Order: sequence, then C-alpha cells, then structure tokens
Amino acid sequence: MAGEMNPRERWGLLLIDEFPDRPPVYPLVTSHASAVYGCDLISYCSDGKILAEAQLAAQRKYGHEGLSVFTDVGLIAEAMGSKYHLREFEVPILNRPIIEELSAIDKLKLPAPGGSGRLPVYLEAIEKLYQAKGDVLPVFAFVPAPFTTAAGLRGIEDFLVDTITEPEAAHRILELSLEAAIKFC
Repeated sequence: MAGEMNPRERWGLLLIDEFPDRPPVYPLVTSHASAVYGCDLISYCSDGKILAEAQLAAQRKYGHEGLSVFTDVGLIAEAMGSKYHLREFEVPILNRPIIEELSAIDKLKLPAPGGSGRLPVYLEAIEKLYQAKGDVLPVFAFVPAPFTTAAGLRGIEDFLVDTITEPEAAHRILELSLEAAIKFC
C-alpha cells in the first residue's frame, strides 16, 4: 500500500486523525521559490501569477506535498495602510507604520480582501495553484497572526511598549488585526 495515496489524501487522513500510507513531506518553501523560478522578490510578492508559478516550479524541483502561499508578515498591515519596502533579494520590511500616534487607531479601516494592498495577489495565487494542482496537492495560504499585524500597524518597538504602557490601545490594535485576518480568511 505504501506510495499509493496522493498528497491530498495523505493530508486528508491526518486531518481526521487517521494514518496515511506515510507522512506527507512538506518543507515550508516560501520566498526561496522565487530563486528556483528565477524571479526577484518584488515580482514574487506583488504578482499572484508569478507567486503561483514560482511555487509550482519549487514543487516540481523538490517534490514536496503541498503548495505554500506566503510572501511576508506585513501583508495585512500593509493592506490597512502601513508602508512596506519591497526589495529585490530580501523579503519586504516595514517602512512606516500607519499608527504613528495612538489617536490614529480609530481611523483604521479593515481592508477589502479583493482590493487592498497585496491581498489580491494572495487570492490570485491561491486560485492559480488550486486550478493547477489542487486536485492532488493541498494549497496552504499563510495569514499573518494578529500580534504580527499589530506590530506592523504600530511599529514593533512602539507596539511592544504599548502592551505595557497603553494596554487598552494595544488590545484595540490587536482586535482590529484579528478582525482583518478573519475577514481576509
């Protein structure tokens, strides 16, 4: 029976607490896929078609049993207004948080999944990967967690200080970050 299941079947059994013919092999191949595909990280992070093609190229090369949709931890914070610097050979970094003063918290808007920042890039990549290989390979889309998004909205150091000196403001930023993640999911 070994080797008779496809990756989707293996993952499916694990989800219901059953044993597949063998464990699925799934190294987390994210931005490295751009190097395999031969594109820079700016293209990988800003074009859903390229992100999908890069992931497919990496999967063909390594044979892992899942496809990853992930560019960087600032995805939702950027969609809410923080500025990120896209770089050719390194993942994007926070350039300017949207919440420079705590009074800006009440002005934050939840992002539109299909039209804010680079969220549509994710959705396009998910769709293309699912169309290309979704019948055999699961597509794993990684969404930044609320604490990570909150740090991207306020700036890492300021947010960490806020957790001690302004806990109510920190909780409000976390609540908005959670709402944004749920809405995107």
